Amino acid sequence: MHSKDSDMARLTVVIPTFNRPGYLAECLQSVAEQTFRDFDLVVLDNASTEEYGPVLDRFSSLALTYIKNPENIGAARNIDKARTIGGSSEYHIVFHDDDLMHPRLLEWQIRVLDAHPEVAWVATECRPFESGTIPTYGAWPDVETELEVYATPDALVRRLLENVSLNFGSVMFRSERSGGVPVRAEEFEIVADRVLLCDIAKNAPVALIRRPLVHYRHHAGQDTHNPIFRERHALDLMTYYAALLPIPIDSPDRTLLTRHATNYLLHARAMVAPENRTRLSDLTRDARAKGLFAWPALDGQGVAALAHVGGVGGAFDAIRPILGKVKRRLSGE
Repeated sequence: MHSKDSDMARLTVVIPTFNRPGYLAECLQSVAEQTFRDFDLVVLDNASTEEYGPVLDRFSSLALTYIKNPENIGAARNIDKARTIGGSSEYHIVFHDDDLMHPRLLEWQIRVLDAHPEVAWVATECRPFESGTIPTYGAWPDVETELEVYATPDALVRRLLENVSLNFGSVMFRSERSGGVPVRAEEFEIVADRVLLCDIAKNAPVALIRRPLVHYRHHAGQDTHNPIFRERHALDLMTYYAALLPIPIDSPDRTLLTRHATNYLLHARAMVAPENRTRLSDLTRDARAKGLFAWPALDGQGVAALAHVGGVGGAFDAIRPILGKVKRRLSGE
């Protein structure tokens, strides 16, 4: 075990990992380049079979603590354990081992939480990149003016329904305001992180920096390809979002909810292994009964999902950029 012996820092960065030492090395490099340095670093290994020693030795200057679970407890439960570990410090972040931090991510998030003591967590937008490519950061101005604070959970839900590029790994928590809220893994499995963020928003304001300060890696081993994932988890998440909107749901919220849910549910179905999928007619029937599906709300994401399930996803992906340009030209964008 590699460990750090020091007094507790204001911030703890916990990185859950499983059988991805190569990705972890790139992630740790981005941690090593942070301008904010007052943090403790923990790598939480969910019972990997691959060897992490060389990577840990390479980043020994970070004086990190390495913890390995005796058995795999699942991604959602490992996140819950990571929160418990991080919760002993004033702030904590549970960062994904396959993603990368902007060099000033921690500095800017600490600045927001220090300036807004009422805020329970602050996230940032994310920028996707394909595994095997090397992302770059541009020159970034001060981001304080780009901050949005959501005083109520429905305000957060609207942003999520607008597909804001927020992922769980970008979230820095104020431990005293978020530590008592559990991860509802039994109900929602791998999408329980979204529910957690909203559950916390029920009790205190939360915030989002409208800058993509995390590079989010696209690859086949992501949690959305987890064999536990089912369409019902996606449907339960959309039902949960609907319950956080003011009742009765007004026309703008209903349009936003139906559009997002329709395409998200089809996308979720494409992520489920073929042998585990429900019938499309059953999924759409159950979703329509809850006001969460309408074929006229179909957009590019939904069409792409249908194409992938139908075995023609590669061809659709090839022409999708062209379709996007045509749509923008027709709409005058």
